[in-house]
Amino acid sequence: NQVYVFLRNIATTAAKTITVQFNKNGTRDDVILLNNGEYTMFPWLCNSATDKLEIFSNDAAGVKVEYLITPML
Repeated sequence: NQVYVFLRNIATTAAKTITVQFNKNGTRDDVILLNNGEYTMFPWLCNSATDKLEIFSNDAAGVKVEYLITPML
């Protein structure tokens, strides 16, 4: 359950951001904020059925996100 995660905010409007939160058994922490055009890549250990990555936008119409998740070998 160890994976690499790549996320990119592909919005072209400067004010559109996405927020990434790690939810471990209902506890949210380790927030990542991505402005338009920014990206991140990180390793993630998902060791429970309740562990989640949650992605939110600051725009009611939504913000497009490009993503890739691949197992660590």
